Amino acid sequence: YFNNLHVIGIQEAKKALGMAIVLNDSSLLLDAYNFCGLFYTNMDSMKLAIHYFYKGLTYSSSLPSEYTRDILLSRPFHIYGNLAEAYYNENQIDSSIFYNKLTQKEAIIDKNKRGEIISLLQLGDAYFKKGNIDSAEIYFEQAHLFSNQNQLFDLALNSLGNLAETKSEQPTLSNKILNEGFQLQKEQAIPIQQQCLR
Repeated sequence: YFNNLHVIGIQEAKKALGMAIVLNDSSLLLDAYNFCGLFYTNMDSMKLAIHYFYKGLTYSSSLPSEYTRDILLSRPFHIYGNLAEAYYNENQIDSSIFYNKLTQKEAIIDKNKRGEIISLLQLGDAYFKKGNIDSAEIYFEQAHLFSNQNQLFDLALNSLGNLAETKSEQPTLSNKILNEGFQLQKEQAIPIQQQCLR
């Protein structure tokens, strides 16, 4: 339903929410509120999205530790990150930064490198939007380093694209960073093609 079927998606998410309320299950409530928030984000209804994300967060503290570690589709760092994105879209950049820092903290606790790196990318975006280019660059560089260390090449490409944007007033350097991204894309395309041929 994320592929442009957002109205159907929100209908299904609300059905799930209704079942979760009847069952009074904290993990299902957390998931359902998160997915409602995600669909409203995709429908550009940020105030509603933020409302649902906050409702979901109220259930995160009541979950047993094994739920947050092994079972949940929506972990606390997901909701913090989604809140950060919604606030970014609302142009409430300081709130976005606040929730991205919580996302990073929760992702580290969860030992989820992808979540941690995405929080770094979103922090970079937020600082860039504020005009704090130096701070944005630091977060994008960290994201690039961690992406490479963890072989998360899609995030490495994102970080390179963002880094190049921070250097837009230095075209030679910006192009060098972009070329690094193109090279990485080529290197990753070869193993994928080899897998397809098997």
